[in-house]
Amino acid sequence: MFKFLRLTLAAAILAWAAPVWADDSALYDPAPPPNSAFVRIIDARGKGELQASVGEVAVTVPKSGISPYIVVPAGEQPVALSTDAGKVTLAAGKYYTIAFFVAGSPEPKLIEDELLTNPAKSGVYVYNFSDAATIALFAPQPKANVIGDLAPGLSAFRSVNAVTVDLALLAGSETVATFEKVALKRRSGMTFVVFGAAGARSGVAVANETAR
Repeated sequence: MFKFLRLTLAAAILAWAAPVWADDSALYDPAPPPNSAFVRIIDARGKGELQASVGEVAVTVPKSGISPYIVVPAGEQPVALSTDAGKVTLAAGKYYTIAFFVAGSPEPKLIEDELLTNPAKSGVYVYNFSDAATIALFAPQPKANVIGDLAPGLSAFRSVNAVTVDLALLAGSETVATFEKVALKRRSGMTFVVFGAAGARSGVAVANETAR
């Protein structure tokens, strides 16, 4: 009788736990297609509203200047923006940003974006496409840099706790942009970019997305 009760209790626990495990699996993205890479385009001028292509895939860059990631075959791929073109080499399973007009150059600049590996964390990506000597992503509370001292043309990544927080993009003592109650979600990424020259700098924040 005691053995029967133990078996019944164990079965009940497994029956209750099964849907929890099934729900948890939905937190994870499906595996990328074999031999494919993820690529997005940033207009480093901060203008956006333009068309580009990577391989045979068309990319629409919205007004924010930052496109979603698209899935393209790995290997050498042609990149085109209007009359300007170039080539990039992509590795399977990697994420990349292709930036046009960095420091005024129309040639594409390939940046490999670091992967978020801890599903309990959120990924923060910051790019300095301005003329500011350094920029920082600052959290007024607790008065600390999330990412700091980022030179022109460079990017940085940090894995942080999932939290809703106020943030600001700073160029030295200048506040370029502020963002209230930014939801940094687990197993997701948020991108922050500073554009422009002194007197006309701007900053944007967009959630990382992959086009379907």
